[in-house]
Amino acid sequence: MSPVSPLSPSPPHPPSPPSRLTALVVKTLSLTDPVVPVDHQSLSDSVSWLIRSTQQPDGSFSDTSSFRPNRIMASGTDAGDQSVYLTSFVLIALHKATSIQDPILQLRFHDDSIKSAANYISQRALGVKSVYVRAVATYALTLQDPNSVTASQLLSSLENLARQKGHPAVLRYWQEPSVKADWLKPDQSSGLTVEMTAYVLLTVLLKFHDDSIKSAANYISQRALGVKSVYVRAVATYALTLQDPNSVTASQLLSSLENLARQKGHPAVLRYWQEPSVKADWLKPDQSSGLTVEMTAYVLLTVLLKGRIQYANPILAWLTQDQHYGEGFYSIQDTVLTLEAVTEYSRVIPRAVLNQDINIRFKKGELRRVQLSQSRPVATPIQVTTNQDITVTTGYGRGVSNVKMKTVYYTTTASTEKCNFDITIEVVGPDASNSPSMRGPHLIACARYKPPPNEVITESSLTVMKIQLPTGVEAYLEDLRQFRDTEEPIISHYELQGNTVVIQMDAVPSDIFLCVGFRIRTGFSVSGASKSLFSVYEPQDKESSCTKQFSYEEQKLQRLCVGEQCQCMTAACAAYRGKVDASLTAAKRTDETCKPHIRYAYKVTVKSSTAEGDFMTYTATVAEVLKNTDKAFEAVSSGTEVELVKKVTCSAVEIQNNNQYLVMGASGSEVALSQGFKYRLPLDSEALVERWPTDCSSPECLDYISQLEDFALDLQLASCPDSS
Repeated sequence: MSPVSPLSPSPPHPPSPPSRLTALVVKTLSLTDPVVPVDHQSLSDSVSWLIRSTQQPDGSFSDTSSFRPNRIMASGTDAGDQSVYLTSFVLIALHKATSIQDPILQLRFHDDSIKSAANYISQRALGVKSVYVRAVATYALTLQDPNSVTASQLLSSLENLARQKGHPAVLRYWQEPSVKADWLKPDQSSGLTVEMTAYVLLTVLLKFHDDSIKSAANYISQRALGVKSVYVRAVATYALTLQDPNSVTASQLLSSLENLARQKGHPAVLRYWQEPSVKADWLKPDQSSGLTVEMTAYVLLTVLLKGRIQYANPILAWLTQDQHYGEGFYSIQDTVLTLEAVTEYSRVIPRAVLNQDINIRFKKGELRRVQLSQSRPVATPIQVTTNQDITVTTGYGRGVSNVKMKTVYYTTTASTEKCNFDITIEVVGPDASNSPSMRGPHLIACARYKPPPNEVITESSLTVMKIQLPTGVEAYLEDLRQFRDTEEPIISHYELQGNTVVIQMDAVPSDIFLCVGFRIRTGFSVSGASKSLFSVYEPQDKESSCTKQFSYEEQKLQRLCVGEQCQCMTAACAAYRGKVDASLTAAKRTDETCKPHIRYAYKVTVKSSTAEGDFMTYTATVAEVLKNTDKAFEAVSSGTEVELVKKVTCSAVEIQNNNQYLVMGASGSEVALSQGFKYRLPLDSEALVERWPTDCSSPECLDYISQLEDFALDLQLASCPDSS
């Protein structure tokens, strides 16, 4: 089934819950429980679900959902590696949960499940191909049993696979053998490299290689005072303080960082650290601003270890005020590190009793009432959309709370700098689709994944589309059910957030465009409306977000250019015939082809395809010239290479490589190259594309081919009646 074809309704199947996502939540809640107590019964229920619903008799865990959180779980990865990875990941989560001192999280079947999973990993982990999976498995087995023989063998194999610099090593990390990453341009492969290296480090710490830790600390002590990077100095200071709070070098490093601090106010109310060369625009966070957040969090962790609370307060104020609205920071890394630092602050600082009722009011009425307590010390953000004075009061209660206000605005600029998708979107008329549900003006949005350099996997992970509806336009969201409630769903979730349609896809392929569409209607008309935004991104890698502007106006003509040579093509799609139709005789086809506006008709074989912005270009070889009345195409003959160009949103025109087609149309262009010419044929409303079968055995198909061959022979022998 083509992912962009109209889909017939079928009984919806409830999606399988993703076991890896459940395990991630279990692990995260288990880690936060010592600081912010969680509901142990709910945690126990999730653990029980993982064991009873997803663990197999051999001890492994399965995930039948379509959710692909990372490249290891994506299609194309070795099935054995996937199984060991998922089982290891769940085992880590189960260990963290069952380490909580509560009888409902320490049941006998929990222990049996953990032992069974560890046994499964022990039997198979030595045979996995991926270094990343091996690192996760090693940590999982060591967490379950630090004396595990298999874990020791895996760690030994990882030591042999380590990449390092210096003799003795001053840098050591792990990477997939096929990866040759440019560390100045980090991509998904370098993210996995950091992750697997972290897993090995966690394993070594569990093994408590005291000599290794002391050796590493000694190395840092000898060199850290000479490093130039503020970021590296901050990390080194925290590492040395963690190993020995009384380290002389750590104290010297911290003193140097204090001299490099950037702060606001006397005494300071905000304090942070940044590389001296950076002049970041905080409205457009980039790699440098992400590192600023990270190094500031590292310094906060260090001063908390030193017990310097007064110095820590302005750092905490800066970290907590610099979040993006409704989100985290620049990346997962700096967000997680900041959460760690803030959690440590919460653990170290004695907290006063908190029990407050807070009223938030406009001049003419109440906006919201908020209740704060020890278990709920932070309220969810409140969005204020009117320009009025706001009053915040508390009538009774105990404790101290702070109110922060932030003005948020959005720019409507298209982003392509670090874009990992080809995207296109347009408003099309009711005649552009063969689907009954699309008989009316509708939006069609398409995306195709562009794997970054060094990427092995050829499809994206979890992907989100956001379509901002033009002012006054409403969407028929029920049209999206046909893409979700099928045997092979394209999307996993959709919803309307304000005036933005949010669509979630478990994966986007790199070989074809994935397209979805829905009808729209005009609720009210506005004049001078600005363009709307369409964006596509992977939640785990928001830096690679792709954004495009689009207009609500239906396009009648589009420009098709090669260099500075352009032609116009109609925005509507070509007619397409992809199925056997016994009613199409040779005479009918001849009548179609010989109409005056048809300038060419070729039998072609498609060789390859490439995406070019809003268009797909198919390179084809002409097998037979059936009609040619365009002087620009006089040189086209059997064996000539031509390019067929269609809009990406013309999803009904399904053209595949290594297939033959009858192509006819009213216009084309001859494009001059440095050596010779090439011919481009727009597949617009004036063109027709018909699949020419080459391999079939049914009587109907054989007769269909016979009619096509008779049609071709008639034109070769007699040409069109009015053709000169």
